[in-house]
Parts: sequence; structure tokens; C-alpha cells
Amino acid sequence: MRRLASTDMAKVSHAEKLRMKRLERGRAAIRKTGRIGFQGLKKHWPILLAISIALSLMVPFLLGGLRQFKLLNRMHWWAAVLFVLMILISWVFNANRLRLICGDVGQRLKLREGVLMTAAAVFAGVATRGSVGMPATYTYFFK
Repeated sequence: MRRLASTDMAKVSHAEKLRMKRLERGRAAIRKTGRIGFQGLKKHWPILLAISIALSLMVPFLLGGLRQFKLLNRMHWWAAVLFVLMILISWVFNANRLRLICGDVGQRLKLREGVLMTAAAVFAGVATRGSVGMPATYTYFFK
């Protein structure tokens, strides 16, 4: 995006000026830290994780009580471990894909932050109709 000359600034709307200032602040923060991601959530992620797990466990209780958990007894333990491992491996591969994309545009992204972004995007995609939450989450993280 080219920078506007001072004569062009008079023609730009107020909303566009605010958007350009916000974009410049974001670029300055990336230049300063050298990376993007979860700078504000480092202290509070255990609390947010506990709340999200508690809320996700409330859904089966609200829909059917303990009867929903009795279905888990019919599944073999090794199958559940295999499912979880496959999900975690896919998150790591997607996180590495994000790291490659960020490296291509000159931004640094840690593997842990990439995995967290991928997990958040996957959950946002599952929670919304038509999986529109996944691209919206990635757009939010990378704008």
C-alpha cells in the first residue's frame, strides 16, 4: 500500500485516516516485537482455557445429562487416544504452514502461537454456521 502525500490526505475520509493510523500502529508493534500473535493473553491463558473447557462440558449436560457420557464407554480407549493424536498432529502441521506463510512476508511466529491460532480458528469454524468463523479468525489474527 502506498503512502499518501500530504495533498492526498485532504481527500481521504476520516474513517480511512483512522484505518491507516491503526494499520501503522500495528506495523510499528510488529517491527518492535518482531512477531504477531497473543501478546495480551500470556498472563490469562490458563483461566481462559479452564473457562472454555468448563463451558464445552456444559453442553452435553444441558442436552442430555450424564446419558451423553455413557456413550463414551462403548468406545475403546486406544481409539480416543488415536483421535486426539490425529487432531494434535494436524494442528502442528497447520501451525507450521502458518509459520511458513508468516516467514514469507517477513513476520516471525512461534510454533506454540501457531498451534494456538490454529486451534482457535478450528473451534471458531466448528462453532459457526458454514464454518465462516475459521477464515474470520485468521483474518482477525493477521490484520
